[in-house]
Amino acid sequence: MIPSDSATISKLVAQDDYAFGVFYEQTVQRIGRFLVGAYNVKDPDMQDILWDIYLKIRNGLPKYKPDHDFVAYIWTIVRNHCKDVFKGKKYIYFGDIDRMMGDGDELISYIDTVADTKQYYDDDDQVMDSMNTDIPQNILLDYLSKLDDLTRECIYARYVLWYEYNEIAALHGLSPDNARQKISRWIKHLRVHMDELK
Repeated sequence: MIPSDSATISKLVAQDDYAFGVFYEQTVQRIGRFLVGAYNVKDPDMQDILWDIYLKIRNGLPKYKPDHDFVAYIWTIVRNHCKDVFKGKKYIYFGDIDRMMGDGDELISYIDTVADTKQYYDDDDQVMDSMNTDIPQNILLDYLSKLDDLTRECIYARYVLWYEYNEIAALHGLSPDNARQKISRWIKHLRVHMDELK
């Protein structure tokens, strides 16, 4: 998770080596998952791109202004670097790609991954846990496949990448409240439909 407390941010802006090392450990998997999900990046390209991203973050930290959202600032650096690296390459929406699961001989779509997840964070998200028990997977998959790209990406970021709402907002140019509302509206719509089927 990208830190948001003022004490940590102050140390990062001041180019504290230890604070930046901790920041790297806290964020590298999260940013790596974004590279895989958005651009299907694999090793050894992954390590080179991550190195460049963290170099840009390190160099850009002294320019950070305290009145700005720090999480959004970091994700802006990440996104802008990716746009430069992947010029001409279309953003890959998670519903359109597959990944290897298990021992490497089984393909599963990212939509299947959302349907299978049992991860949740707060009361709004607990419905995702019940989706695995009382909502037939074929209905859930059908709903996911019919979503607009932005809503589908928000759901993926929340329940597969485990991003916080402020990170989802920073990634997709939304406010945290709008990101939460977009996901909540979809969940409520799905629950109403399920009640109608009972």
